[in-house]
Amino acid sequence: MPVSETGVGHSSATIHKQHGLRKVLEQHICIVSSVVRKHHWADKTYNYIDTTAGSGWNAAENCAGSPVIFEECMARAMIPFRSVLIDRSKENTEELTRRCSSRAEILCGDHTDIVPQLTINPSSFGLLYHDPNGAPSWDMIRDVAHQHKRIDVLIRVPASGCKRNPKCHPLDEIIPTIGKSTWIIRDIVDGDKWQWTFLFGSNYSDYKAWERHGFRRTTSLAGRATLMRCSSTNKQLEQMALFCDDARDVVRTRSGGVCEKCHTRQASEIHHHTYNAVDVPETMIAVCHHCHCRFHGTRD
Repeated sequence: MPVSETGVGHSSATIHKQHGLRKVLEQHICIVSSVVRKHHWADKTYNYIDTTAGSGWNAAENCAGSPVIFEECMARAMIPFRSVLIDRSKENTEELTRRCSSRAEILCGDHTDIVPQLTINPSSFGLLYHDPNGAPSWDMIRDVAHQHKRIDVLIRVPASGCKRNPKCHPLDEIIPTIGKSTWIIRDIVDGDKWQWTFLFGSNYSDYKAWERHGFRRTTSLAGRATLMRCSSTNKQLEQMALFCDDARDVVRTRSGGVCEKCHTRQASEIHHHTYNAVDVPETMIAVCHHCHCRFHGTRD
């Protein structure tokens, strides 16, 4: 992935990433606000920690960075907040000072040194956002998750890069060690050779998975398929059944033998809305030959 002189990464997936971040923040802030109102003991201040904040603006892709997106979301929510913005680049932190509100605590240095030193109220809710250019700092994330049960974690992960790193364990092995009971993963964009995805972890069990925006619980069939794709090498994936007969049987049973597109003709074929490492019923429908041709833009 290209990186600017100040260490800010950018690619064709940047806009997609920032759209996803905004959706996560909007829902997370809303849920935290609701939880805080119900519990008198809860700290009313939303805590946001951005470990690789950048400058607040991605010039290469002409879009807002995560600190600016966060403050835009908070402006609509109108609740008190504390934001800690960390970056290694002095140039970036100086730019953050100009772009962000006076409530932002802007720190220049290595997040693996700074984050463990932060003082966080035990009754505080909030989010740690970690978007490194390379492999995530799993030890730092693990420490925050174990020490601050009410601080959720959102991690931007380059799955391909992690798989190529011999020091990295597969994601499906890392997640259980972090100390969050609920995990949500975002679908990988087709054609993304780095296989960038979001991982969201929380101890709050009632989170919806924002499926409209490609976010799925890792306990769902589609979520497990994405996690498997992010955790397994191509050779391992080749050894798995790419077209699972069991999943197809589920789809055929669900359709009752009738095309799930036109609802009139007999279902004779299976159409994939998206292709995963393994077949999952949530991304497949049973269709007639006519509708299948229309899906693929071919003649009947």
